Amino acid sequence: MTNSTTTTPTTMRAVIQDRYGSSEVLRLARVARPVIADNEVLVQVHAAGLDRGTEHLMTGKPYIMRLGFGLRRPRNPVSGRDVAGTLVSAGESVNTLIADPPPGAPVPPILPPKEGFLALDKDKFAASFAADVDPDSAAFMADSQVPWGLDALGGSITVPAWKTKPSWYLVATDDRMIPPPAQRAMAARAGATVIETPGSHSVYVSQPGAVAGLIQKAAESVAALTR
Repeated sequence: MTNSTTTTPTTMRAVIQDRYGSSEVLRLARVARPVIADNEVLVQVHAAGLDRGTEHLMTGKPYIMRLGFGLRRPRNPVSGRDVAGTLVSAGESVNTLIADPPPGAPVPPILPPKEGFLALDKDKFAASFAADVDPDSAAFMADSQVPWGLDALGGSITVPAWKTKPSWYLVATDDRMIPPPAQRAMAARAGATVIETPGSHSVYVSQPGAVAGLIQKAAESVAALTR
């Protein structure tokens, strides 16, 4: 009889910006995996985007702006605010969440591991990940996808924030990466305020208004609680 345990990885891959400039300053690197506190939750990110405001902040211009973000280099090198991913609970991992998919659920076109990393089949990327994004953008997303490590599947967390904090969830009803029934189940378990919109896994690209509306609603709700 053998016992097996899952060890949470201590590092993760991230696109970082450690100097000011255009998009050319971005690079892929390994960084320390953040420690999840009692008031936080782990999201296994499948995709992240930068809005135009954040993109402008990358330049560090005008110079006075650096007073808030770091004089010589960005204080926070890991950007990305708009994300699509899997809400993971305490002691759970992406592996445990996808172990028992709903009957008839679409199967993400994940290719066999290569040198310890996973990626989606480029030929099937658009249909599964970005069906409602224009073809040129979807093709670019397929070509520029960053492979994710096998250890990202097994990393588990401790205390999820949704057990003690209010949550909001945008269900993308045409998502073929995370089935909508699974999204609704995660949202219901978290007691989240739910908004549904037609959209693929790339809903933050195809439906930016719905994403921004949910963020605004969440911000207003939290602000009301602090008055």
